[in-house]
Order: sequence, then structure tokens, then C-alpha cells
Amino acid sequence: MTQLSRLMADFAHALRNSLSVLRGEIELCLLNPRSIEEYQQVLKSNLEEVEQLCRLVDSVFILVRAGVGELKMNFQEVRLKELLTRLVSRCRETAAQKGLDLTIIAKNEIVIKGDQQRLQQLFDCLLENALDYAERGTKLEVSVEERGKMARVLVQDQGPGIPSEELPRVFEPFFRGKAGANREKGFGLGLSLCKLIAQAHNGSLELKSKTGENKGTRVEVKLPIKGQANPEHQ
Repeated sequence: MTQLSRLMADFAHALRNSLSVLRGEIELCLLNPRSIEEYQQVLKSNLEEVEQLCRLVDSVFILVRAGVGELKMNFQEVRLKELLTRLVSRCRETAAQKGLDLTIIAKNEIVIKGDQQRLQQLFDCLLENALDYAERGTKLEVSVEERGKMARVLVQDQGPGIPSEELPRVFEPFFRGKAGANREKGFGLGLSLCKLIAQAHNGSLELKSKTGENKGTRVEVKLPIKGQANPEHQ
């Protein structure tokens, strides 16, 4: 089976499962009369499921386009400190609810040439993963700095970490480790999509993780600073 065929087979499986859940909730709702509040609760759950499906379709679309060399990017000036500060601010309420110490370290503004929407998608995903897996009362840190001709962004959490036997597969589309399999959210596409977006910017994404003592996960994204071997407009 080719990589594209495998991707589409996994996509069909994930889509079928989600649609089955959605259909089951609707059928159950129609069996007996309910109060307005109960109908609203079901509709809210259905909407969340539909939003997940929209993200799934968008992610698979990007992966397939990239696989056939047709991924289009809209490159423009992106101010990394400004972007990351805004994304971290949006996460503060969720972090507070989990008792997390969320901090950002960004001394100077760094301007790169990139696709604003895709970069936001990349960092949103990394932050969401860190928030999901970080343990209550621990620290979650985001930092950005200039390293030679590259901008380096680190997202570090003190979660349970990823077992060493799972690390070689974390960038495989639809792969979910033991910890991820026990969670309702997500389809296992996040990290593969993040790495693809970084590479589309002539950058890189690396992940290191430990379990046990000094546990936690660190994701490092490197992107060329404006004027340093940036991608062409597409």
C-alpha cells in the first residue's frame, strides 16, 4: 500500500468513526421528546463533533496536497514574537483552569517570511498538545530567540512524556500513542502536519521527550529569518 493510499484508508476510518458517533447522538435524541435545554446540549455536542471533522478534512487536504507537490502557501512578513504572544494569551484561561504556570520568553521581535495562517496552525497545535498533556501544577514554557540565521521556537511541558518505543512514530499521520488513545480529542494528525508546515518554510521541527524522572516533552521549531534562504512565493 502506498503512503497516500494508507493515508486515505486511515482518513476513511477516522471519518466513519466520527460520523457514527454523530449519527448515534442524533438518533438517540429523536427517540424521545426532550426539553429545550437537553436539545441544546445535544446540538452543542454535535457542533463540537462537526468542528473536529472540519479540522480533520483540512489537515488531510494539506497532507495530500503536500504529498503531490501542490501545497500552496501565502508568504508574507510574520512577526514571531507578536504571533506567539497572542496565541499564548488565548491559552491563559485554559492553563489557569489546569493550574499550569504558562510563560513566554521573547525578548526581541523576529521577522520571518511565512504563511501566517499555517504558522498559527502549527503553533496552535503545539500549544494545544502541551496543554492537554501537561500535569496540574507544572510549568509550560514557550520561548523564541534568534540563533544565527534561524529563529528558534521552543514549546516545553512537564507532562508524562512519550515512551521511547513510540518516539520514532510520533510524526506518522493518524498515529496515537497509549496516552493519546485514551483521549477523545484529536485524530493523531497534529505533529505530522506541524512538521510538514515547518519544512514548507525551509525550516525543521524536532521533538524530544522523557518519561520518569525529569519527564516532559520539548518541541523545537527552526525557521529561517527574513532574507535568509526563505521560500519563494507560491
